[in-house]
Amino acid sequence: LQAFLDQLALRIFPGATLVEGSVAHQDDVEQPLEITLRCTVPQFISRQGNAIDIDQLVPALGLRTLYAKAPARRFPLYIESLYFESTTFHLHLPDGLRVRALPFDFNGKSEFGEDLVRFAQSARQVDIHREFRIPVQVIAPEKYAAFVGFAQKIEEAERQRISLEATKDASAVRQYRVPPATGMLR
Repeated sequence: LQAFLDQLALRIFPGATLVEGSVAHQDDVEQPLEITLRCTVPQFISRQGNAIDIDQLVPALGLRTLYAKAPARRFPLYIESLYFESTTFHLHLPDGLRVRALPFDFNGKSEFGEDLVRFAQSARQVDIHREFRIPVQVIAPEKYAAFVGFAQKIEEAERQRISLEATKDASAVRQYRVPPATGMLR
């Protein structure tokens, strides 16, 4: 289990360390599989004065990298695997930090599939919910440009940053470490 959690953490958060977690409902097919993952990602934030930006928290789906590298196609593109996931990440904020700006929600829906990312905040937490479903399909060469556009919009949505700020003076920010992000995969 630990090796699986390590691999999963590194896939979602490159450079993750101190990985720990658990799996729930592994033997109950009537319940959704839940994976709770806790890790530390040292290069996850960028600091400038009182501002702290959290880099890409939404893991990359990678459609463009996997299937849309070429500018055009002469033959159909076959997506041989179904890609689907429903994931919720909870980013817990320590005292002294608050949300300055959240990314825009994204709802990318097309004939090629759908990808939804929602951001919500409470007093001490930011929740990021992501769902995607990309079906097995054959994309005709004349529809390839539209598929590339769909993949590009998803990639742009994934690159949005969460911006935090210190509620005290700028020197207080140095005293805080942003806690590890935790996620629940369903």
